[in-house]
Amino acid sequence: MAQERDGLIRTLRFSPQATRRLGFIDAERRVSFAVLGDTGDSPTFIQALRLAASRGADFLIHAGDLIYRDEQMPHIRDILATSPLPVFTVRGNHDYRNAARIAFMRGLSPPYYTFQLGGATFIILDNALSYIPTFWRRSTQYRWLTNVLGMPAEDPVFVVMHKPPFDLRPDTQRHAMEDTGFAQALIRSFGRAGVDAVFTGHIHASYRWPQDGIPYVISGEGSTSPEGKDHNRMAWVDVRGWAVTITQIPIWGTADTGSLRSQGVR
Repeated sequence: MAQERDGLIRTLRFSPQATRRLGFIDAERRVSFAVLGDTGDSPTFIQALRLAASRGADFLIHAGDLIYRDEQMPHIRDILATSPLPVFTVRGNHDYRNAARIAFMRGLSPPYYTFQLGGATFIILDNALSYIPTFWRRSTQYRWLTNVLGMPAEDPVFVVMHKPPFDLRPDTQRHAMEDTGFAQALIRSFGRAGVDAVFTGHIHASYRWPQDGIPYVISGEGSTSPEGKDHNRMAWVDVRGWAVTITQIPIWGTADTGSLRSQGVR
């Protein structure tokens, strides 16, 4: 992989062998990808990458909290270097714990960015700490997001960030964005822009909550699962033109398939 920088623009170039499917499917507006967060260097993360590749995924989006302990970073670097498919990263709250982690994440991707692949647009946001909620009126990131969401949508649009803007679980368990007022503003912005789905981690479970016609998909079982050991799930997304299918699939193959849920969009 080669990396080029031009001001704030960062271009990643992969070898043809690593992205031959992307080169083929882009013209046909087809793409498949997985979303999983809250992994550390867990065996579940490694298995998820293998499973996604074996199922024909074009890439995996990591929904934040890649690093839980500093000593994990060398192993995580090896996992990403030997990954059988490209990995796009989102910053989580644990990824901001110290300067070493911030530097590690900076080497993987910008804090927020957008890309287009296989006839779909992806918007990666950084809400790991209080950056957007605290400075949203003056934030460069929020102004950038407003411009991106204001562009005409010629294909499905997906937003990925670490913290969900809301949490429908009981009050004692809720772990959503701290600034609820700004979270609601984001939800309204996503609705007006016609976002097709929002993916997050942070909550170590799998949920799909509809809001204003948009599925908010939680995929945070990268290390632990409320169902128990080796019952972790990840989000699987198939995009065929404007037809989008979202499924929460078992990573280890031992989860109760009766609990899997899918969502057709548009």
